[in-house]
Amino acid sequence: MSGYANAQHDRMLAGVVKDCYVVAVDLAASPPACRVSDGEWVSAWVRWHSLAAGKARHWRAPSIGEQGTLVSASGDMAQGTFIPGLYGDAGPPPDNRDHVEVWRFDDGGSLVYDWQAKAYSITLPTGTVALKVGSTEVVITDDAVTARVGSTEVVVTGDAVTAKVGGSKVELTPESATVKAMVIQLVGAVLIEGPLHVTQNINSDMSIIDTAGNSNHHKH
Repeated sequence: MSGYANAQHDRMLAGVVKDCYVVAVDLAASPPACRVSDGEWVSAWVRWHSLAAGKARHWRAPSIGEQGTLVSASGDMAQGTFIPGLYGDAGPPPDNRDHVEVWRFDDGGSLVYDWQAKAYSITLPTGTVALKVGSTEVVITDDAVTARVGSTEVVVTGDAVTAKVGGSKVELTPESATVKAMVIQLVGAVLIEGPLHVTQNINSDMSIIDTAGNSNHHKH
């Protein structure tokens, strides 16, 4: 084999699997692509591997500086595909336990599932978490939790709870409880500690008796 052939053979072998890092990302390309480098050369635009790309699909763009491996059939690096995700200076391991799956993000957010403790933790430094199943929706923000099912809505904040069902509404605050509805029905004994003020008539099917034994039928 000639010296040229040997050199080409060695070049192809060296290019089959190559550790490198991301230097550019084109998210508008179809499919999206990145350029990688080993510090001495820069690749052409190549595709990167995702976790899934079939009936289930996953999306995460590799970060600039993220380390990985370029795999190229026959050593043709221009036709290679990049596998991101080698721990290194650009991204150290987010955890070291063998019973957790962890995602940690630059803004301080994280997704952690601990299958030993049967615990799933979602942490955001600020922002919104929305869960939706059909017409049922739960939205969590910095200062409120809102749950909606059809025309029913419950909002919980640091100083109030509000529930709405159609035209009816209940609002609880540290100072008051307000109930608005066409009919408010209380079943069972009712004790009121404090003065009672009404703006319209009080109607009763039975007698209303005061502490002296006088009823609403008492006449002077």
